[in-house]
Amino acid sequence: MGFEKGRKKTGGKPKGHKDEKTKAWEDLGEYITSRCAERAIDIMAKSSDKDFMLHFNNLLEYFKPKQARVEQNINRDEQVIKVTINE
Repeated sequence: MGFEKGRKKTGGKPKGHKDEKTKAWEDLGEYITSRCAERAIDIMAKSSDKDFMLHFNNLLEYFKPKQARVEQNINRDEQVIKVTINE
C-alpha cells in the first residue's frame, strides 16, 4: 500500500524546530562573534606593532581571503591554420 496523495503529513519535526546540535553551533557562533571578538580586540590593542600585525594578518584571512596566484605558461608551438574556400 503506497502513500495516498493529498493525505496530511503526520509525525516528523514541526516547522521551525531546531535540533540540539544546531542550537549548540549557533550558541558557539554567538560566543565567538561577541565575547571572543571583544577579547581579541583588547589583546590586539595592547600588543606591540609586530604582534599586532601577526594577529591582524591571521584574522584578516577570515574576512578577506587571499587570492590564489595565477601563473600562465604559454609554451605551445605555433600552428598555421589554412582555410580554403571552394566556390
